[in-house]
Amino acid sequence: MQRVAVLMGGISPEHPVSLASGCGILAQLDPKLFQGFPVLISRDNEWMWPAAAIDGKWIPPGGWDAAMAAEILKDPPVTWARARFPRFNALPSADAYFIGLHGVGGEDGRLQGFLEMAGQPFTGSGGLGSALAMDKILSKQLYALHGIPTAKWVVLDTAEWTQREVAAAADRVEKEIGLPAVVKHPTGGSSIGVAVARTREALIAALAEIGKETPRLLAEAFVAGRESSCGVLEGFATALSPTEIRPRKDAFFSFEEKYAKGGAEEITPAEFPPAVIERIQKFARQAHQALRLSVYSRTDFIWVPDKDELFALETNNLPGFTPTSLLPQQAAHAGLSYRDLVTKVIEQSLSTPR
Repeated sequence: MQRVAVLMGGISPEHPVSLASGCGILAQLDPKLFQGFPVLISRDNEWMWPAAAIDGKWIPPGGWDAAMAAEILKDPPVTWARARFPRFNALPSADAYFIGLHGVGGEDGRLQGFLEMAGQPFTGSGGLGSALAMDKILSKQLYALHGIPTAKWVVLDTAEWTQREVAAAADRVEKEIGLPAVVKHPTGGSSIGVAVARTREALIAALAEIGKETPRLLAEAFVAGRESSCGVLEGFATALSPTEIRPRKDAFFSFEEKYAKGGAEEITPAEFPPAVIERIQKFARQAHQALRLSVYSRTDFIWVPDKDELFALETNNLPGFTPTSLLPQQAAHAGLSYRDLVTKVIEQSLSTPR
């Protein structure tokens, strides 16, 4: 039986989402194949895990869920091991690390590179692919290089704003791609650090606010259409059936639309014409390959029906992994249960050379 350490939490704003993903993964590890235990990672990158994982004494009263994980992070049991990343005397003993993290510090290649250097097996993509997919600017450039359609974009150097007004950057966006425009933090996740600007005033405000957090900004033309997301799971002949996303409140699949009660409607499989589905699946697989990803990923798209145009938005190398997340929905449609999906990701990861 293999020991699987499920990494969850982390330093990014997606910390609570990661706790939900990690707890879902932990609950669905096949007990016939795996002995799982949590590795909780605090917002300041302290790792903690049960030293007595082997006898199951780490399981908290009332079961295991994201709220309980958050409570343990605040006050870990004295029997738990603790280490500050990356200054480890010893890593958690495991046959595989299942990475249930999202965003900076978990999805951007730094953790993957550390585990690669330490010779530790882990799930998902390696350090290079993770870094490429996390950077939306590099992703766009690779989309264009590999013939994957994507909306027009502008890269802005926020250091220039110390010498000139943000208004000049707004001028460039309006001239090169027009309004409305989407302003993005290039390494944000879960739609954090994203704003749709429909007016010049809103554009200047978005550039100024999001630009505080990053040396580069991505601004791309806003495309009105029907949004979808398509998972790739290696070992399948084609990409999975895409999910159509119908936001109820916002103009795009925002953080609130993803996670708040009454958020976006998600329809799997997407109610698109078969030819459009095939194109989405084709480009999702091309994006997976262009970004040097491994095992699984998920790429978001916009389809414009009246022009029959398709645009890739971004690729997630560690998409959400809760029971209701898009990738598990798509796997279920392909006949793969949530538990079987967890098993497949582990087995595929352990057999994939990096």
